[in-house]
Parts: sequence; structure tokens; C-alpha cells
Amino acid sequence: MAKMEDRIAHDGFSLDLLKHQFEALRQMRCKQELCDVTVIVNHTHTIYAHRVLLAAYSSYFFAMFNTDMVESRLGVLHIDDIQPNLMDQLIDLAYGIDLHIDDDNVADMLSACHRLQISTGINRCCDYLILSLHPSNCLGILKFARINQCQIVIDAASKYCWHHFTAICDEEEFTLLSLDEVQEYFSNDHLHVKEEAEVLRSAVIWLLHDWQQRHPSLSAVMDCIRFSYISKEEIVSIARKNCPADIFQCIADYLSDKSNRKKRKPGQRHYSSAVFIIGSTSLANCCRRYNICSRTWVKMPSLVEKKLNTLVGDIDGKLYAISSTPASDEITEIGQNLECYDPNQESWTIISALPSCRWQFSMACIDDRICFIGGYNFKNGFSHLATVDCYHPKLNQWTKLPDLPEKRRGCCTAFLQGILYVIGGHDGTRILSSCECYDMTQQCWLHINDMKVPRESHKAIVINKKIYVIGGISKSGYTKCVECYDPVTNSWQCCANAPVIYPRQQVVSLNNRLYLLNSDTESPVLCYNTMEDKWYKSRWPKFAEGYNGGTAISCASVDGL
Repeated sequence: MAKMEDRIAHDGFSLDLLKHQFEALRQMRCKQELCDVTVIVNHTHTIYAHRVLLAAYSSYFFAMFNTDMVESRLGVLHIDDIQPNLMDQLIDLAYGIDLHIDDDNVADMLSACHRLQISTGINRCCDYLILSLHPSNCLGILKFARINQCQIVIDAASKYCWHHFTAICDEEEFTLLSLDEVQEYFSNDHLHVKEEAEVLRSAVIWLLHDWQQRHPSLSAVMDCIRFSYISKEEIVSIARKNCPADIFQCIADYLSDKSNRKKRKPGQRHYSSAVFIIGSTSLANCCRRYNICSRTWVKMPSLVEKKLNTLVGDIDGKLYAISSTPASDEITEIGQNLECYDPNQESWTIISALPSCRWQFSMACIDDRICFIGGYNFKNGFSHLATVDCYHPKLNQWTKLPDLPEKRRGCCTAFLQGILYVIGGHDGTRILSSCECYDMTQQCWLHINDMKVPRESHKAIVINKKIYVIGGISKSGYTKCVECYDPVTNSWQCCANAPVIYPRQQVVSLNNRLYLLNSDTESPVLCYNTMEDKWYKSRWPKFAEGYNGGTAISCASVDGL
């Protein structure tokens, strides 16, 4: 039997005593013992209770019973316009029985709690609404919270709407917003979007939902878009792709008017797309972030350890970095250390080490885990590997995937629509064109069609549900060749060659474009427009002086960095 001192609440009350007293009060109420007030709901439903308990949990009843109002002297109270089953629950709450709240009754329950000034019930309803937030209902919850003046729900729902903008705009609730609501939403500086083009796409969706009625609102909606952060090509592409010819012409006419362009607000939002330069191709621990709004490289906290040929990925808003090449001549049996960057802490920490010895491996972030694929084992005659180690950040555990069908090092990886792709590489005797994919649901490796050009030490990036493979080393040396893989057709297509060869290339995607960076401070950053199949020299500034390369990664899910 538990000791009494073990059952003391933090405020000094005995939990056992409180439980016993509530049980006794509930029994007395069931037997109508010492009940001194009768509540009649909607003239039909009768509830017996004790005044002192109702007054203790409801400011409404406390004021009623402690004034000169007629009700203070009556033994019968009439309450209308509250459902009897809800009133039963609210009276039960005074006797220590928790509310049963669901999607069907939360609105009426909250209204009743506000009317009767039951703070405990209000808080329970607010908690339920906050936990229920979803892209399909958050706009409605926000509107409801404003009507009922629930500030805690207003704050939570507002933040949710900012952070889940893209998903929300695919829901029916969004298309039903009024013009004033759309203007407020689109004008908000706190929107978290991958790129400003997402706001333009959503504006077009809203307008087209009822173009006949919303056509006069075109100017008001377009004034909310930050067009200075969208290329002209992207604007035209969005309009052509989503709009009928007559609507496209209306939008084009509006955008071509210089007086309209001057009205557009140039402020910044929380763009979640960012490019990071982590580590170096030379031994270093420096880090940089590219600010897409100011077009400048910003210094970040340094890695704990210096790394060489760093691999980087992101999961749940955190960056992970590891060296894929020995950092010194001393090769130990311990694998490389994996570091994590937490934007809330603004620091790197070592969280684990590879459980197996491998170099020149590839890294891929898939759902909730980080996979380390292939490479070669320097402890066993530099034998090539087919093994795959997986680290689970939330569990801080290592597991394994089934071995690759083919051993390989220097391959590249891509994760697209639940499928992990491993492309090319070297098996120790030849450069590979073969490719494999791992289906997360079937938990098995499958062969897909080979690349047209065998290659190793190349890069891959996902854009518009296709995989683009760039550069690397082919049988004849470094190559400019670019190929695109379409999972729908299981086919590879040749694209426009890169203008130059970058031996230490890095590739990122931003705003549906591919950017090719070289690991030095002098080479220009090149941009590939996948829709036009053309290369351009970008306007990105050079890396900070004295900074020698690194690993670049597009981290679309990392907010606040």
C-alpha cells in the first residue's frame, strides 16, 4: 500500500483525500443528499447539484449565488440554449469527472463554457482544438477561435497556418476564404514557404476557384505577392501552366503595368529553402548559409571536428554532417563521427559514430533515418561494400537495410516518393552505369534501367519528381554529361551538358532550379533551368574569401536557420 506522503500533490494536498471526497460527493449527488439546487435545462432536463461546488468552478454560478439576484434565493435554476448532454458533462466536471470532447461537440462545449465562465472547461476545449490542428481544418479553427476570443488557440492556429502554408492551400477550406482573409494570409511576413512562387501558385488557385466572382479581386490579391523574389520565367510558367488563356492574359497585363509593380511589398518572409556550405574538400570545420533574400553568405557555428569531403543531410529541421574520407593518416577502427546542427541551440554536437569502417560511401536521408551506403572497407584490403547502415535520430539507434545487389563506392543517392535510389559508382574493377532502388514498403532492392553514361563521384538532385545526375568521372575522365531519370517511365534522358567541368562539384536545388557549385572561391555558380534545358551563370556571390569549398545542400525543411 502506498504511503500517504507518496500521494501528495505538488500544491500540498493529499491526492487520496481529494479522490475520496469527490467520490463521496458524487454518491451524495446520485442519492440527492444535501443537494440544494436544481438545474432545469431547456425546460425538460433536470440536474441536481450542490451550490458550493458549482460556485467553486464557475464564475457565472459564483456571481449568481453571491448577489441579490432572485436566482440566489431560488432552489431551481433555468438554463436554456445549452444541449442537455453537454450540461450534464459540465455539471459532472464540478464533481471531478473529465469532459468528453470530440469534433462534434467541441464548438458547442466551448460556447457553453464561455457562457458559464468555466475556465477549466475552456482550457480543455482549447487544448483539444490545438491538438486537432491539421491543414484541412486549421483555417476554420482559427476563425472559430477569433469569434470566441480564445487567444491561446488564435496564437497556436496562426502559427500552424504560417508553417503549413503549402499544404493548407491544397485544401477546400483555403478556396472558401474571403478576399479579406486571403489578403491577410498572403500579406503575412511569417509565412514559411520554400519559395515565393508557392504564394503566387496559391493565389492563382484561389482566383480560379470562382473566377467569375473573383476576377475583380485580381489586383488586390496580386498586391500581396513579393514578386521581387520570383523570376520572370517562373511567373510566366506558373500563369501558363495553371490558367486558361483569357485569365493568363489578365494576369500578364496586370504584371506588365509598372504602376502595379511599384505597389508590391518587397519585404521578406520565412523562406524555408536555404543552401548550406558545410565542411570542406580540404580539412576544415567552417560552415556558411546562403541568404536567398539578401543574396549573401552568412557565417554559421563551426563543426565540432574538422571534416574532409563532408556529406550533409537534413531531417526534421536539423542538419547532419559526416566525413566520407579519412581526416588524417591515422585510420582507427572507430567510424567517423556524425554531427548534428540544431537551429534552436545554434550549435553542432557529436551524436554518434559509424558502426562500421567505410570510406567514399554515400549518404541519404529517408523519412526518419539517415542511410550510409556502400563505400570500401580499409580494414579488409580496401574491399568494396554493399552494406547499408542506418541511424535513427529520434531513437539514437543504428539498424541495417538489406545489402545492395551490387557493391559500389563513389555512387550518388536520391530519395523520391518513398523510394531510395542508388546510382552509378565503382565496384573496384569498373565504373558502373547500373542503378538500384529500395522500396520502403516492400523492403527490397530492385534494379532500374542503367544510366546512358557510366560514372562515379557524380551528384544527384531531385527536381519536379525527377532525378538529375550531373558530372562525375566516366571512362574517359571528368564529364559534363547531365542525365534525367523519370521514375514513371523508368527511363533516362540526356540533358544539356554543363558548360564547364567542376572536379569538386556540389549540386543543390532551389526554386525548382539546379545550381552547380565548385569547391573554390573563384568559379561562378551555374544555374540549370530544367524547364528550358538551359544553363546560365547565376547571380550568386562568391564564397567568403579564404573559404575553400565544402558541401552544399538544399535544405527545404530547415526553418529558422
